[in-house]
Amino acid sequence: MKTCVGKIAESNAVISSTVPKKIVEEIDHRRKPLNLTRSKYAALMFARWEAQGFPAVSEPDRLMQIAAKAEGTPKTGKRAG
Repeated sequence: MKTCVGKIAESNAVISSTVPKKIVEEIDHRRKPLNLTRSKYAALMFARWEAQGFPAVSEPDRLMQIAAKAEGTPKTGKRAG
């Protein structure tokens, strides 16, 4: 398996977000003993969300998922946009 430093695997994408300092402080508190970067810890959080079946993160999100299911739209997977 060939590893390319500085390149992103075709199955991955970069995401950037501004979050409250309180959340970053908690990420730092948890990631440092694990010797992980903020980015890697955040990626683990997203992986856990996926493993849980992408549960809704808010009430509006939950309602949209219910509506999408009723319309026959896939809950997850490739989407436009």
